[in-house]
Amino acid sequence: MLEEIIKKNFPFFEAELREAIISDGLLKEVDGGDALIEEDQFIRSFPILISGLIRVTRMEENGNELLLYY
Repeated sequence: MLEEIIKKNFPFFEAELREAIISDGLLKEVDGGDALIEEDQFIRSFPILISGLIRVTRMEENGNELLLYY
């Protein structure tokens, strides 16, 4: 299933990159509002979005949330 999704949605990736994602990647569905990566968290993997939106924010020193991009 992951192989079909990667080949269909990312045909412009080099073959080696697609194969690496297929062999090491994890297909995960998340609910709206779930945090994928927290600030200052050690990052072992990076999400590749198949569908939907990801909101990227950071917290300012005064506690306000700053929207960086969607």
